[in-house]
Amino acid sequence: MTTALPIAVLTAGAGLALWSGWRCHQPPPHDAPGKLPLLAGWALGFSVMLAGIGMEFHLQALPDHAATAYAAALSLALGHAAGLLLLWLSPGRPVASAVGLAMALGLPPFGAFAGLWFGLQSIQAALLLLPAWPALALAAGGLAGLAGWTWAWQGGLRELRKASPSRRFGWLSGLLVALGFLAAFLPWLWVLPAQVAAAELTGELPILLVALGMMLTPVIPGQASVIPFGLLAIAMALTSVLLLVLRLTRRTR
Repeated sequence: MTTALPIAVLTAGAGLALWSGWRCHQPPPHDAPGKLPLLAGWALGFSVMLAGIGMEFHLQALPDHAATAYAAALSLALGHAAGLLLLWLSPGRPVASAVGLAMALGLPPFGAFAGLWFGLQSIQAALLLLPAWPALALAAGGLAGLAGWTWAWQGGLRELRKASPSRRFGWLSGLLVALGFLAAFLPWLWVLPAQVAAAELTGELPILLVALGMMLTPVIPGQASVIPFGLLAIAMALTSVLLLVLRLTRRTR
């Protein structure tokens, strides 16, 4: 396998994530089926992009980092799928739909957030460890995927506002909302199955599993997963608020 194959996989995934996000942002025609397929396309594209990063790490004889990138892709897909299912089950329900969108897009600390975080760590590792040419290509693919995420978020918000109420599987919606909040404080619900699958696939333990295992060692019972992911979520939320303020400030001028 040459480096052309991982770059081709990454380019295809980043292109799908960018295109799906852009289409989700566009006003749909009246007979459009909704935004859910486009949201799914964004997550699939980002996961494929992370798989391309894992292939490049494997090519460069860094199997532990390859396992981390694969785990990021699987974790993102798991958290996103739960959020997408919640969105499908709860149109017109403000709380459930908002939680579903947060899970589907990985708004901190919900759903796909853990996978996104692992993916960004993989991109950072690529910039540090890989040769310049593939590292820059991987970083460009990551930026394209994040641009698609921004458009998907904006399109998803518009979809929530216009959805008509539905009584579809109310009990299941409530169960998924509870699962979403539980996994926000215990992200291993998404991460651990993905880490195990990546380890089985590559024969290597994902390197971030070791690092986070040390970082998550509890000082007080129950503290293990909440503190590190909570701090990361706060940092990302503050950054998002700052960007929103800057955007609104520019708009008022």
